[in-house]
Amino acid sequence: MGFDLGDFVAEPSVGQLDGCTKNDLLEIAAHYKINVSKQDKKKIIKRQIHDILAERDILPPVEAVSDAEVRKMELQLEMRRLECREHEQQRDFELRKLELEADLRRRESLQGVYSQRSNLVEAEFDVNKCIRLIPPFTGRDVDKYFVLFEHVATTLGWPRNVWPLLLQCVFTGKAQEAYASLSPEDSLLYEKVKSAVERAYELVPEAYRQKYRRYRKADHQSYVEFGREKTALFDRWCAAQNVKTFDQLRDIILMEEFKNCLSERIATYINEQKTMNVSDAAVLADEYVLTHKEYSGHVGPGYQFGSNRQREGHVESANRQTADRVCYYCNKRGHLKADCLSLKNKYRSGYANPKGAGLAAPVLVTVKPEVTTVGVEVLDSYLPFIREGYVSLVGSDQKVCVKILRDTGAFDSFIRADVLPWSRESETGTCVPVRGMGLNVLFVPLRKVSLDCELFCGEAALAVRPALPMEGVSVILGNGLAGARLWSDAAPLTVP
Repeated sequence: MGFDLGDFVAEPSVGQLDGCTKNDLLEIAAHYKINVSKQDKKKIIKRQIHDILAERDILPPVEAVSDAEVRKMELQLEMRRLECREHEQQRDFELRKLELEADLRRRESLQGVYSQRSNLVEAEFDVNKCIRLIPPFTGRDVDKYFVLFEHVATTLGWPRNVWPLLLQCVFTGKAQEAYASLSPEDSLLYEKVKSAVERAYELVPEAYRQKYRRYRKADHQSYVEFGREKTALFDRWCAAQNVKTFDQLRDIILMEEFKNCLSERIATYINEQKTMNVSDAAVLADEYVLTHKEYSGHVGPGYQFGSNRQREGHVESANRQTADRVCYYCNKRGHLKADCLSLKNKYRSGYANPKGAGLAAPVLVTVKPEVTTVGVEVLDSYLPFIREGYVSLVGSDQKVCVKILRDTGAFDSFIRADVLPWSRESETGTCVPVRGMGLNVLFVPLRKVSLDCELFCGEAALAVRPALPMEGVSVILGNGLAGARLWSDAAPLTVP
């Protein structure tokens, strides 16, 4: 039977309302003067009519669902979602297994490399049960992940020939790309897969060595934790170098000490040759020095030039070095600032007088009446070289506004120690030797910061000092970062 509005009005019920079509519901809404939208779905219109009729005591109220029932339904939904995800992973695994089996059959027919398909998956090995036990893969601490995976696989007795197949189920990002780039033969070998993924994350032997050498104790660590982590880093370094005997361990320690005595260029050259023997490294170092040796122009006692061709070669080398020189005054090649004709003509004409270089210029020392201590004021001649900028720790959004002095007489850049809240991540592990006003040499630690100013924007290594020789200045910007650039022609800042 069709819907009859009169019957519903005479004896309204929830059952009749549930059996109504959308047009029937609109008739009911029009009869009871209930505002509904024709564009809404039938379920929404029926709910609105039911709620309003319940408020008018025409229909019974909607039964409220208890919190326990809601939670039960949510748990059922979550379980259903997990089951779907498990089925999806299992389907992907089966699909990958079929692809590998198909590729294996193709290579067996073409090359005869593999004779038995049982080498891929053993009959008694249940792959589906092992998927849940694979540790989740993350891009952080990739070396630790392989150690954890090997412990789990060894403890559970997984066949080694299925390890690559299990790993590809959890690989993401760079690891997935590295695995996909392997040949079908190499993708079935665990060591090949592990090596490819470690290279993708730059976990080569040199990276393990640097992590072991640079690792320092954190404030939140105990010495037991620090010792355990230091030992683990050393073991990974040795494993990356394939150190298994005492002689191999002896060679790696000797090589480390030998390279520490070399210049950075020679040590880098030896690392590129990937030699593991000190004798071979010494030969390579001598060859590098002889190959890159340049004529300095100094002739010692008893030095005898050879043939005319040798003398011409030395002269040509000296001329080539002179031609490569750049004048820091006029920025032209072929001469140094001391031989610059433009600078000499400028001084001869009386247009300018020589000034002090860098921070060697004099400063005023005055005693202010309201202050009992002696303070250092900034000369007006420095004000055009001071601008504002921002510094922050690398990766931090908290920027600090600072006053920056562009010091054209300094190569290195400095920052006052109280400007930023330094952390262990900002350490570079290196120092820069600086000669002070008393001609004494100081070794100043370098820290990584983000610098944002008119002349430089980006990450930089600044030397940290407890104080700077100019009041109100927090950063000194040297030529190493600014090069030959100066501030634009803007109004100079006033330093408090």
